[in-house]
Amino acid sequence: MVEVIEDLTILVPVKDDRRVIECLASRDVACPVLVVLNGATATFEGWVRSSLPEDARVMSLPEPGLGRAYNRGLEACTTEYALLMDSDCRFAPGTIARLRRGLAHAPLSKGRVVFESDDWPSSIVAQYRHFHTSDFVNAYSPPLALSRTVLRMMLGGFFHEQLEWSEDFEFDRRVRARGLRIHHDPEARIFHPAISPRADLRAAFNYGRGHAIGERLGVLPSADLPLPLRVRRQWRHFEAVRRAKSLPAALYSVVWNEVLTLGRRRVLS
Repeated sequence: MVEVIEDLTILVPVKDDRRVIECLASRDVACPVLVVLNGATATFEGWVRSSLPEDARVMSLPEPGLGRAYNRGLEACTTEYALLMDSDCRFAPGTIARLRRGLAHAPLSKGRVVFESDDWPSSIVAQYRHFHTSDFVNAYSPPLALSRTVLRMMLGGFFHEQLEWSEDFEFDRRVRARGLRIHHDPEARIFHPAISPRADLRAAFNYGRGHAIGERLGVLPSADLPLPLRVRRQWRHFEAVRRAKSLPAALYSVVWNEVLTLGRRRVLS
């Protein structure tokens, strides 16, 4: 018998990713679903509306922007709790229920992203992704469940809409600054498809752009460091990745962070 969770909405922003259907098909509970189309074409919107399960609601925003999509979706939710999910990920059995149970202990409930791989290069990407996104407690999304009321009261809102990238990094900083508790359940897993180094480095470049925009807006700290300090930090990071993962992952981390810096400098130059 399918478990019913009536007070939590699964919120999935999507622009043009057809894997959103597989994402929602991986649910193992009956609960409200809201898909937020952000900058989707009329053709894709028509396909989504005809392909989604009958219990899924759809809202459409004319312009792309993940922070804006999350915010409009969270405002449109009819439930107290929401679970933020990416369209290209799939739920492991039991994950949704585990994240909902976590909200009995804290205003945020966080699971773990398992990055898949299908060849050696993507396995290196997966190792480093696990290191800098999955192996520690944070308020990154997905999978992140939250209390809308508590976050409105404590943070004054949700995501910064002017950040094209790194919006969840800025959100995590505000969560920590206000001392909000995050219930972490590493068994509440979602699966992310394999990522090629090229796609991952493109994301790193965009994260750098997002951080630079945050610096200009005054919501993220400056990443400028004297060269000796930057080298020391990079070396410590390299050694931490090597010990936790592997030498190839550590070498990749150097490239990844240099591309991140390049993206940041492209905006600030």
